[in-house]
Amino acid sequence: MNAVNTFDNSDGAATALGALGLAAPAPALAAALAGLLPLHLARPGRPPGDRRARLPQVYLGDAGSHLLAVALLAFPAAWPALALPALDLARVVRARLRAGQAPWVGDRRHLAHRLAARGLGRGAVVALLLAVAAPSALLGARGVAAAQPGLVALGVAATAALHALAWSLPPRQRSLARGRALADGEGAAGW
Repeated sequence: MNAVNTFDNSDGAATALGALGLAAPAPALAAALAGLLPLHLARPGRPPGDRRARLPQVYLGDAGSHLLAVALLAFPAAWPALALPALDLARVVRARLRAGQAPWVGDRRHLAHRLAARGLGRGAVVALLLAVAAPSALLGARGVAAAQPGLVALGVAATAALHALAWSLPPRQRSLARGRALADGEGAAGW
């Protein structure tokens, strides 16, 4: 439950992961989660009556992420989808402990935060997190269904490798150029 709760640090991340993990064992539940995804990714709405009003933005919150974790735990074929949240939580706890901080105090050290800080938008962050989680979720579900633990292990290993690779992504070039301009004292125009 804590892995899913801490993975809900970026709008739509836990919801999208839940939809991916539950797609094979509980397609109706996965469809319901997929239906919530646009509301998680929506930007805050405009004033009432504005004809350009956007979708309302909703959040899972603690209760929603705990319920999602219970749903994932109810279906053993969905368990491998928890690999990415578990890896992210383990990495964050390790970083907090190394910094002399309590592991339960929140911060912005999660992979989703790092991706957003590198210039990716909400949808791109969720898409990249799904791509990282896909091997463990898809191969894991197939491995559980076919009683082939090797497939589960292969999927989790692939997700672990993609997790490490995602942490090494370079920042966007546009952000680098703007950062250099600011460091050189050229002002903050367009920043």
